Amino acid sequence: MRIFLKTEDEIILLRAASQLATRALIEVGRHVVPRLALSHLRNKVVNAVMRTVPTESNSGKEALSSDTEFTFFVNGAYIETSLEGECMLCEGDWLTVNCWVCLDGYYSFGAHTFIVGSSQDDEPMVSTLRDMLRQVVRRASAGHSIKEMSRTVYSLHSHDPYVLLKTFGHGVGRNRVENPILRMNPGVNDTVLLKEGMCLVIALAFKHGRSHFIKPRLMHESTFHNPFVPFGTTVVVRPGRPEILTSFETIVK
Repeated sequence: MRIFLKTEDEIILLRAASQLATRALIEVGRHVVPRLALSHLRNKVVNAVMRTVPTESNSGKEALSSDTEFTFFVNGAYIETSLEGECMLCEGDWLTVNCWVCLDGYYSFGAHTFIVGSSQDDEPMVSTLRDMLRQVVRRASAGHSIKEMSRTVYSLHSHDPYVLLKTFGHGVGRNRVENPILRMNPGVNDTVLLKEGMCLVIALAFKHGRSHFIKPRLMHESTFHNPFVPFGTTVVVRPGRPEILTSFETIVK
């Protein structure tokens, strides 16, 4: 199996893209309030992020191209872009934001879930999910295997078949995802050892169903067929501990 490793120059661009993704998610947390339309939230966040985009490459000779993509979920249901103007956030809603940032052809991903308003009834549940991702990310260091990461998440939710862990190799140059991608499925690439310089997206995901982590009202039928991803990050594999590029630790409301 071919494994792509990143050069330090590539990682510099990935790191810059990841800082923008982190900034975007922080901006979401700052603006999330009840009775706010998602279309207005998108505009606020995009405008704030674009003001922080680097205007020059490391050489100082080329302008950097950038693009930011958002996917919104409210209570587990995907909200189509055309309907964001009609979707008003309510007290107690779970707002999940999946964010891709492309900076000069290099992509970074981050996902975070916010509780709308002052209600903190679901905060322990959100904290549990965040801690689960944190423990899995710790395993993404050189010499560990995909299977070890898989065992970590399975040990944390062995009684909940709806929780998944999505892990895949990061893109080379202007391709978002490597081919073949590293999938976190039992028996598929799970013996692959992680090597320094690999860049991975690591995300928790839920299949639609009655997960004990998600209250029934939070899981709706959706036209979006991918699993619901409440938390995710981009990391670079390093010896000892991974370098977290999209920092979910700093994204607070």
